[in-house]
Amino acid sequence: MDNCDAAISCNYTDNGALWIKKCTTATKELQLLNAYFKNHHNKNRTNKSGENMHKILQGNAEWTKHATLFIEAEARAKQKNTYLAAKLIAIGSEDKYCLLTTAIILGKAGYKDLAVSAIIRTLNLKNLHSRDILGVTLAGLEPLVSKLDSEQIETIHLRDQKRLLQELALNKQVAKIFNIALLNHNDVTNCGDLTNEIKQLAKYLRHTNASTESATHQEILTYAMERRKRRKKEAKNRDKPLIRTIHHLACTGGTLISKCIASMPEVALVSEINPFNRSGNEFEPTNPLLLFERSTMDPSEEDIKRNFKSQIQQIIEICKRKDLDLILRDHSHTDFCTGRKISETCPVNDYLQDDYELVSVVSVRHPLDSYLGIVNAGWNNQFRPNTLNEYSKRYLSFIQKYNSLNIIKYETFCNDPSETMKELCNILKINFLDGFQERFGQQRLSGDSGRKDVTKIEARPRRPIPREISSQISRSDHYFELLKKLGYDH
Repeated sequence: MDNCDAAISCNYTDNGALWIKKCTTATKELQLLNAYFKNHHNKNRTNKSGENMHKILQGNAEWTKHATLFIEAEARAKQKNTYLAAKLIAIGSEDKYCLLTTAIILGKAGYKDLAVSAIIRTLNLKNLHSRDILGVTLAGLEPLVSKLDSEQIETIHLRDQKRLLQELALNKQVAKIFNIALLNHNDVTNCGDLTNEIKQLAKYLRHTNASTESATHQEILTYAMERRKRRKKEAKNRDKPLIRTIHHLACTGGTLISKCIASMPEVALVSEINPFNRSGNEFEPTNPLLLFERSTMDPSEEDIKRNFKSQIQQIIEICKRKDLDLILRDHSHTDFCTGRKISETCPVNDYLQDDYELVSVVSVRHPLDSYLGIVNAGWNNQFRPNTLNEYSKRYLSFIQKYNSLNIIKYETFCNDPSETMKELCNILKINFLDGFQERFGQQRLSGDSGRKDVTKIEARPRRPIPREISSQISRSDHYFELLKKLGYDH
């Protein structure tokens, strides 16, 4: 707005206002970047230099990198990128240049409540000079003003009238803040009314935000801020890289639980890994060691171990570069429920524990339900004898292997998903964001045979018990031992 620019220029005659002008310049550069990404996206081009585009921007290197990612996501996606928007605030939370530029960017992109949050955080910085308060306010709030003409108002559809009234009310509140700023531009010590009005504006935007997202923008911002604090603490206090792992047997509800964990922002969950499972598909062009094994000779266990650790290290480096929390979902079925005997080595745990700090959890389900599930899938034929008692014996070995870990029951998770997910996130040392029950169905993981296209969390009813299995129950000592160990009734 012209009045905004005039107020800034008349209020500052020294270098104190230069950083604010740099913020507006950076915003224009990011808008040009947005046009660049849109052009490439519309022409179905791959932006090979996209990862280096942030180098043309000023400011903190981490912030400029994520600002570029946000702008690219906005150019390509049809949906809102609320978490990326919130993360920009979190990354720039101690830098006035990054925060104010973020506020202007988010205001122009339609994330108005987050933009005001960024303005308030800028004003609360301890190193912000009093002479900058009015300039920050004016520059930050200008993008929030809706530009409406009489013709546009006259032709608006009935269904859009509510939105129009909200925009007019917003304009009125912003105009009131501008008026206070202009009246006090020669008295920068009297900004109490100004900050109070901005807080009222933030409250209004939170109230009128008609977002259909599963979590509010402020919840997402809190998540981003807390996650950043946790990540910085981890980087400072840990000698070894951190890997989270989750372990469960087949048909125990592990896919459902894993999908919910994977729905937390910036979690990279790699599903069902086990280097001892050498089956694969007929066509495996991305797995040279497996192709070598099929065509030439079996690799030694040491060869498998070295190859596995090399791939995990590569994933770790990618996750560090992309700021992701890595979680490995172990394919424990390979170790405990295939072959004539249980594997002496559980590679996800045993191969990685010396080089990484492992934070792990086990999930279980009533053993009769999981056994009926693997019988239905035909996977009970992967071990001998394939009885309930033998399965329970192997299940007991699985529990003994991971006896030091916390155990989450599938049934408990289905009965109270929110509280159980909070517990899971706490165990795995990742942040919790509500709304995962609406998001988990979008996740695509291997092991989806029993939960494909499921969007509701609920326990499955027990399958009918075949007569052959029913007759085994009374003479399956390991089964009753397992029930007692896990705290289940028959």
